[in-house]
Amino acid sequence: MNSVHTEITDENGETLFYDGDCSFCTHWADRLSPILRRRGVVVRPLPVASEEMRLRTADGEVLGGADAVVYLARRIWWAWPLRLPAYLPGGMTVLRRGYRWVARNRSCKVGRASCLTSAAAKGHARRVSYFGGLPVLIALGSRPFLPPWGFMWVMTVALFGGFKWVMWRRGLSWPRPAADGAPGGRALPRIVLGTVLFWGVARLLPPLAAGWVGMIGLVLMLHFGVMALAWPIMRAPLRARSVAEFWGERWNCAFPQMARPLIFEPVSKRYGTGWATMVVFLASGLLHELVISLPAGGGYGLPTGYFALQGAAVLVERKWRTDRRWFVWLMVAGPVFWLFHPLFVERVMISFMEAMGAL
Repeated sequence: MNSVHTEITDENGETLFYDGDCSFCTHWADRLSPILRRRGVVVRPLPVASEEMRLRTADGEVLGGADAVVYLARRIWWAWPLRLPAYLPGGMTVLRRGYRWVARNRSCKVGRASCLTSAAAKGHARRVSYFGGLPVLIALGSRPFLPPWGFMWVMTVALFGGFKWVMWRRGLSWPRPAADGAPGGRALPRIVLGTVLFWGVARLLPPLAAGWVGMIGLVLMLHFGVMALAWPIMRAPLRARSVAEFWGERWNCAFPQMARPLIFEPVSKRYGTGWATMVVFLASGLLHELVISLPAGGGYGLPTGYFALQGAAVLVERKWRTDRRWFVWLMVAGPVFWLFHPLFVERVMISFMEAMGAL
């Protein structure tokens, strides 16, 4: 290692060294080299194999691994998500551990843990979960710098990215789109109707009502409109004849497909399907706290209570064989004000609509 350090410090200027014997490292070095070269950083292979990349700065300091990543991220404006954890308590510790994990497993096949030793495989799932939570940590760090509605969207994207990472690293299939007749033909009318509600009807109503109409318009535009063209996740929810069918097969079909292998199956094997059902709904409630209550700065517990009620309704259906649409809408729509509580509508939704010129 001393010889490697000597070779690096003998170079002039800023130089990033990578392991030339690692195909993963070479691939990313080739992609990043033009970007770094424009910023005065030369990219070269290390003279001998190394467990981490090394960066020689202009003042002769040698940085390795995650420290080098953060240093370079400060030179590239769009790489701010990589440097943000460095400003958070314990953030660099997380980044360094993450870098070391990637370095140890960089020759693994994508989406598989087959190249891990038995000792490493034992903690593989736990480490995967840690990395799945990293986008959420970054999103939390951005909260002081964003308006409530901006933080809501950042957190939504972070949760999506975290779930996608965990599914990918565990070799699980990404949720398949839902089939809803001919989504292409139905999407345009929904987008038009949503646009009219969001930018037209809402401005004629009192603030709280305007927020609700705006939310309905946004759902029509995004969930039933734009996403129906690319990746449908809705499957005619109005046709649901049970609460279980509504949440499990018709509304946001991506979530139950992710929750089954990640939450439901592990819990049901140990505690049974009843407890597994409640855990899935409680997990959904906690996720909604992150994108609803946290941006609003209040109303904590209401989204979780709403989904706890949904889980209880599913268990009631199983016991009493309830299969009635009136029961579905009593449970799903009746307490919906718990989910989208007034603080969220006033502080997040209305401010978002004002920023979009809808109010």
